[in-house]
Amino acid sequence: MKKTISVILSLVMLLSVLPIFAYAAEEKYYISFSPFKNVSLVFAEDDEGVVDEDGVRLYAAGAKAHFDVVADEGYEKTESFMLTANGSILEANEDGTYTIAMHGNIILKLTPGSVMKKKVNGFLGMLFFWLKVIFDYLRRIFSFNKTPEVTA
Repeated sequence: MKKTISVILSLVMLLSVLPIFAYAAEEKYYISFSPFKNVSLVFAEDDEGVVDEDGVRLYAAGAKAHFDVVADEGYEKTESFMLTANGSILEANEDGTYTIAMHGNIILKLTPGSVMKKKVNGFLGMLFFWLKVIFDYLRRIFSFNKTPEVTA
């Protein structure tokens, strides 16, 4: 009887440890991206990723990554804006965000046609543009940046 109870307790202890090993062995995936110029990734509240101690956002197999690509201050997305995940073009949701089911590591890239244009702020933006053009023209005519003569 004593031996039976010890065997049962041993089995219970062994079975209670198995889920810990199963959780530790669960594969995690991440999203990496090329350095985006003038844009940022913003993850939604319902994103299923977990940020680890190194600051990396990890996902379990089948979890959904939900994020938006937001233009930085002073920039906007062009009409040819296109985002790819592992080489495949991503289609945006109706609200402009993106959702990806994680079944492996994802590498996000902006396609070459996704140039970010700086916003022109109405009249002042045009005024500064033309003043810069005129100043550059005058500088070339009058050569403000002459090199000093060297005497031997």
